[in-house]
Amino acid sequence: MEQPMRCKTLTAIYKNEINTLKKLYEIDFLIHKSVRIHIEQFTVRKIEIDFTSEQLVDDLIAVLTKVERLLMLFDGYFMNLISIEFQDSAGCVPPNLKECAEHFMRRRLAYFHSNKILFSSNYLLDFSKVLTPALYEKWKGILEDLDVAHQVYLYSLCDTNQPVDLRCAFLIELAEPVVEIVKANSPLFESLNPGKQGTSLRDCLRALITTYGSDIFENEINSCFETFLKSLVNSRVRIMHIKRNCSGSYLNGPESVLYSIKISFLYRIVLFNLLGISPSLYHENLISNIQRWNSWNDIMDNLLYRLQK
Repeated sequence: MEQPMRCKTLTAIYKNEINTLKKLYEIDFLIHKSVRIHIEQFTVRKIEIDFTSEQLVDDLIAVLTKVERLLMLFDGYFMNLISIEFQDSAGCVPPNLKECAEHFMRRRLAYFHSNKILFSSNYLLDFSKVLTPALYEKWKGILEDLDVAHQVYLYSLCDTNQPVDLRCAFLIELAEPVVEIVKANSPLFESLNPGKQGTSLRDCLRALITTYGSDIFENEINSCFETFLKSLVNSRVRIMHIKRNCSGSYLNGPESVLYSIKISFLYRIVLFNLLGISPSLYHENLISNIQRWNSWNDIMDNLLYRLQK
């Protein structure tokens, strides 16, 4: 039987292909008194995971991917992983560790490859301002609770040939588990029970948008909010029924692109709130991003005009 690969240290290097990383950011902290996480960024991003004793390679990768998914909330996309190296092993020779790293790169999940055209310019926050052991532990708990729901979120933003209306429908559907996780971690939404009679997807969308997304959906709220919510729900319903049984307004292709982006911002803001990150740290960047997307090819204005007719 092949010996399990073990080592103490993992080093991953990332590159941003769209924008050059010019600012120097660096952070270093311990979790569980035995795992050091070091992140530095200047032209490239380097993440180092360092255990005090040898661990299974998969255990180091598990820590790395949790950190990656947390940083994605700040950046708005996953940077390209260009290399990974396993080091400091008493029982594994360097060629075997290198082969293990190559295997990891080959089987890396598709959702770590973000759609760079749409999701590379939605930065909200510098990780070094907020990332602490306490925040990382909160993130671990939220990630565990979200489970498959967070994977749905990430796959909806990744660089695949998945149709845009399908991506948007899945993001709309996430309103229900997001309401559940807010309920589990705060006193909000006590009257909502997603999945049970009396609480609809529309109720969940309304609650999330009015509580967390007033900046993101300001125009929609002030224009024809209930009709807009109905269009979101109809866009979700389309993937559950044949065409003849669908009725009402729903998002077209370009509108699905726009609202995939806007709903992705809403999702990130909800998680920031649950992580205890102050809105003052990212509000300016959020407003700048939303203004840019609201003016994108007049898609939002045309949708609201159509919904008001």
